[in-house]
Amino acid sequence: MSAQKRLDVIGAIRHYVDRMVKGRSGMAALLVDDETMGIVSMIYTQSEILEHEVFLVDKISNAHRESMQHLKCIVLCRPTVTNVTDLCRELREHKYSEYDLYFTNAIPEPLVSQLANADEHSLVNSVQEYYADFYPVTYECFSLGIRSCADLYLRGEEATLNRVCDGLCAVLLALKKRPVVRYQASSEISGKLAHTLSERMEADHLLFDFRRDAVPPTLLIVDRRDDPVTPLLLQWTYAAMTHELLTIERNRVNMHDAPGVRKDLREIVLSPEHDVFYKENLQSNFGDLGENMKMLVDKYQNKAQINQNIDSIEDMQRFVEEYPEFRKMSGHVSKHVAVLHELSRLVQTRCLFKVSQVEQDLACRESHSEAYRAVQELLEEPGPSSADRLRAVMLFALRYQREATQSNELSTLLDTLQRKGLGEEDLGLVGCLLRHAGNGHHSRDLFDKGFFKAARKAMKKSVRGVENVYTQHEPLIVQHLDKLTKGKLSESDYPFHGQARPAAPGDVIIFVVGGATYEEAAAVADFNARNRGSMRVVLGGTDLINSSAFLNELRQLQSASRARSWSSS
Repeated sequence: MSAQKRLDVIGAIRHYVDRMVKGRSGMAALLVDDETMGIVSMIYTQSEILEHEVFLVDKISNAHRESMQHLKCIVLCRPTVTNVTDLCRELREHKYSEYDLYFTNAIPEPLVSQLANADEHSLVNSVQEYYADFYPVTYECFSLGIRSCADLYLRGEEATLNRVCDGLCAVLLALKKRPVVRYQASSEISGKLAHTLSERMEADHLLFDFRRDAVPPTLLIVDRRDDPVTPLLLQWTYAAMTHELLTIERNRVNMHDAPGVRKDLREIVLSPEHDVFYKENLQSNFGDLGENMKMLVDKYQNKAQINQNIDSIEDMQRFVEEYPEFRKMSGHVSKHVAVLHELSRLVQTRCLFKVSQVEQDLACRESHSEAYRAVQELLEEPGPSSADRLRAVMLFALRYQREATQSNELSTLLDTLQRKGLGEEDLGLVGCLLRHAGNGHHSRDLFDKGFFKAARKAMKKSVRGVENVYTQHEPLIVQHLDKLTKGKLSESDYPFHGQARPAAPGDVIIFVVGGATYEEAAAVADFNARNRGSMRVVLGGTDLINSSAFLNELRQLQSASRARSWSSS
């Protein structure tokens, strides 16, 4: 195990795209669908594509492309009925000289027959399956890009379940793993997914016929409802904080709302594959991030013999603006200065150190009366946003669900939220959270002392403007990984699907129905670093969520619940 490389989902996707665009001669066009466009863009830049003589990238659905017979055509798409219909039209119109078709998952035989019938001019050179049906977020974390699981929770929607199963199969095939499957017993959805996936692997056993490991890998399927605390907490590592406060969408950060941002920085790409500074700092905490940037600016100052005091994030911002040659020399770093400046502004204006301390105490300390008083005080602060206040009340309601509902504390806090401008829909999300992910949905006591470690890890103070904060909370998956390492993860809480009962696995894939978080991705990266040579872990989720996405999921559940109530009345 010690000589093995990490499980690398970025590398798996890049391997497939490399094989598509390399080793062929002549100019080419690349046709993609909405999903594969995003997947390819996360691991290949436009300039890299051009280096391989791919001069056009377009959507399969575009029926108005010009005929370009001097170009060959590479197609990468999901094997859906819609995509195959578009491909059949494309083959009949034969706008390119020849075609190589790559599907991101197993393509059903009837769809292959449709393509064969449409290839009237015998232009298709090859039809292959390249299992690139997921979004590689970091080297150890992937997403399926499924924005909502509300229909899965409410109706067990088969289409969504099958899409999740497709994505998981692609991940396993790309990593060349056939795992034993474990799932959260308290989650009907996790059990159903485990069953469907196991059946799929058995039916396609030839696809999964890899060299067997001495101890088979484990796929652990869990439900977001088992740990609703993690997505409600403010985050302080670079990637997690950026996703929470600005949102990262397929490696892109929208900076349009940042005051005074330069035009060329209104959309920023953060990719560990193409940005060394981001790769080295995506798990750095807020304080270390500022310090690392300051060191880089200081290095340039010394080289250019520029004397200018830089003690704060604002100083760095001014320096980058005044010395454009630094922007050129530092490459990607000027965009990180802009992101850090905006994060710092939001932290200050929304009093996020105060908000975070209240959240962490709610998650990790047992003091009912102090917690109630702290939340009351936070709601009266002028800085926090409506969402910040709502999250604090939600955490209080989860932590003290029985006490808060039996007394008038929760209703008092809701009244305060209403007075602060929150509408009925948002106020109703607190009750929706308790119904969706409160007591009864967890595999154990959510705030068990054995679950959350109370040890505080202080973040370093690096430059003025970056205060100390405490990050006490650990996601539930940390507990899972520690127990898996020792072979002690409860079989009653997380049973095996089937008869296999292997020892502690060497490779683990954890998949979160309802979405994983960057905090969990950081925990997995830290676990891998500490356990190199003994266990390798990859984290995935239906999506990679922040608190806004989690609240939007609750809104959809609440809306659907009301619709059902009206229809039955």
